[in-house]
Amino acid sequence: FDLPEPESSDGLPLCTPLNTAAAQERMTCLEACRPDPSNTLEGLGLDPSEKVSLTVKYNKKDSEEREFGKYRYYFPEEEVYLNQSSNYGVENEHMSLSRHAYHERLFRRIIAKLYRAGVLDPSKNLVNSGSNMGDNALPWARMLEGLVGPSKSPGKVYAIDPSGELLSYTVNIANENSISNLCTRMTFIGDTNEGKFAKLDDLGVENLGLLHLDLEGGEGNAISGAMKLITDQRPVIVTEGHAGKLGEGDNDERVRDQLVQLGYKKSNVVPELCGFVETCRNRIWWPDDETEAAAMAVVGKYFEAPEGGPLKMYTFDLPEPE
Repeated sequence: FDLPEPESSDGLPLCTPLNTAAAQERMTCLEACRPDPSNTLEGLGLDPSEKVSLTVKYNKKDSEEREFGKYRYYFPEEEVYLNQSSNYGVENEHMSLSRHAYHERLFRRIIAKLYRAGVLDPSKNLVNSGSNMGDNALPWARMLEGLVGPSKSPGKVYAIDPSGELLSYTVNIANENSISNLCTRMTFIGDTNEGKFAKLDDLGVENLGLLHLDLEGGEGNAISGAMKLITDQRPVIVTEGHAGKLGEGDNDERVRDQLVQLGYKKSNVVPELCGFVETCRNRIWWPDDETEAAAMAVVGKYFEAPEGGPLKMYTFDLPEPE
């Protein structure tokens, strides 16, 4: 009923690439800027409807060719589009967001539904540690923008990764799509601030609603370095681990003990592969009974194992369970 014209971007400064030296020293946050026309589909005369055939690897043995958008991608769970006019100098066939819209899709659905139901607050900030190429951070940032409404500012997505190449790629895609609620830090996350490591407690993160840890076995160290952050802000936490009995691996057992000590006594495993290792799963930890009950009312049915075993890493047909 009230649809004002968006503000013109003419007066905004031109977007700039990531300053990796600054990102190594501190959290660097994007601001509203004007995309460089030479890095946009329109400026390069590229057809957003053009398709390309890519190989999808479901596990170590199974793969197939599928058609994707070449320059414009739809993320079905976050319900957002992202453009990618180039690989920005990264010579890697996997540096394309197109396939990743369907990667860990059940997990993406659960997170998106929690935000839409208000269990997760889109005006609160989100830490995506182990952000890789931004395949979670970018659609999440765009989704938060759309969920808060005109009266609030969207939560910031803190994309943290040790790779300057991957963070630069993430920032370039953010700039091309006019995403400004994104911050980056180039570091390993752990329980010390020495060398190439940093503690989450010391990164200045505030107003935290969701903490996502995908650290290839480093989740326990990351939690050790985030005790104050978790205690003070009580976010929903996602850790990557392994299926089977909780505590099957050394890191899984350590994560369980740490989070139970912090009051995270209830958790749920997402029945979906999160890597090529057959036991790899995401686990969502609830900070209190009230949050867990609200979440189960919205997404409880998704934690039931599907017939035929866990979903593969990539899922293209994901109907709602009855």
